[in-house]
Amino acid sequence: MYNYVMVESTNLIPINNIQDRILDFDCLLDTTKSLYVKNCNGLTIIINNKINKITIDKSNNITILVSKLVSGLEISNSNNIIISMIDMIPSIDMFKSIVYLNGPIEMYKDVQITSDKSWLYNIN
Repeated sequence: MYNYVMVESTNLIPINNIQDRILDFDCLLDTTKSLYVKNCNGLTIIINNKINKITIDKSNNITILVSKLVSGLEISNSNNIIISMIDMIPSIDMFKSIVYLNGPIEMYKDVQITSDKSWLYNIN
């Protein structure tokens, strides 16, 4: 289990400079919390309940297994990000990143995807 420090005023949970770990946030997050992942490599992030938002910046080889997001997912300056959606992600915003959607493409038909200088692939 990852011991995190929450910034109380913003409900933001920063995850910085973590390498090769599995972070399971089962029952620790709710719709008021957001994750901010920066300068990480080789992480698997598991979120089984509904949270507000996930932001990934300057990170590589990240796998995200997420149940449901209220706001969405932002990815910038990152490579080899694998997203496995269980229920719903309203939007995915990408900037200078390589992102893989895991699962049937039909699962992502209602997801609003915006991209700038990025590559998006579907893996099944």
